[in-house]
Amino acid sequence: MLDTLLVFAQDALYLPEEDEPSDNYALLEKAAAMDGVSAIGSAPYVEPSSEQARKNILHILDLAEVHNLHVDFHLDYNADPSSEPLIYFLVNELHARSWADRVRKGLRAHVTIGHATRLSFFSSTEWEQLVSLIGDLPISLVALPQSDLYMMRGSGNVPPGQGPGRYTLHVPQLKRRFGLHIAMSVNNVDNAFMPQGSVDPLSLCPLGIAAYQAGTTADCISLLEAVTCGSKRAIGRMNEPQSLALAIGDPADFVLLHGNHSARSAAMNPGWERTTIKGGVVVASRRASIWTLD
Repeated sequence: MLDTLLVFAQDALYLPEEDEPSDNYALLEKAAAMDGVSAIGSAPYVEPSSEQARKNILHILDLAEVHNLHVDFHLDYNADPSSEPLIYFLVNELHARSWADRVRKGLRAHVTIGHATRLSFFSSTEWEQLVSLIGDLPISLVALPQSDLYMMRGSGNVPPGQGPGRYTLHVPQLKRRFGLHIAMSVNNVDNAFMPQGSVDPLSLCPLGIAAYQAGTTADCISLLEAVTCGSKRAIGRMNEPQSLALAIGDPADFVLLHGNHSARSAAMNPGWERTTIKGGVVVASRRASIWTLD
């Protein structure tokens, strides 16, 4: 069963130097009103100007309010420390619209912010200020390390033999130090944004261990939570358990990794053999057959 249907505008809603949105916005309006849609999103960073990017954000929030939708922004997707982070504009606008009240009213209200590589340049003080500004808003950050590390490089010349700077949100640190709700996800596979890798979310864990230099047991648990509990929250399932540890009464939704015997093992080298259980029922299983030739 399809869990979440999102309408997303990857292309700009505005043409250069235009004050009114283009036909792309009309198409988005039509799609947002379709039955079964539960979320709407866009990529403000593709707009021709910062002012048009702000208008993009306002249009998406307007449609989310009209049609009762969750929101997904691909925001601040750059590696330029001199650029203005639009996350402040978004958070202030959400407060102005009393967005947290939508959660209390039982409306769809979760806001997911993907990529956000510009925030990799934030100091500890800037992160603390952002966390304080977010307050009780239903926001999750989503790192896409396979895509971000491939796409985002620092500007300037790089000496021969030295790799260019790469940027993606530091998942374990942001969760541990600042208490942010954060997930990891796989981008579209086999396209210009991510020509490499697989769609397996668990494959992000060993990548994260290397990219973030995060190999402690606590780090491994943070990475596993980012592709499980954190990912559920990022699509608006905010009442799901937020820990890997199962408790009485929790939904029987989990994946058994037959070759792994600890959280650290599962993050370091997630096994190929798996059984997926949904609602207490086995819905998929993958096991290996091993033999030797005499």
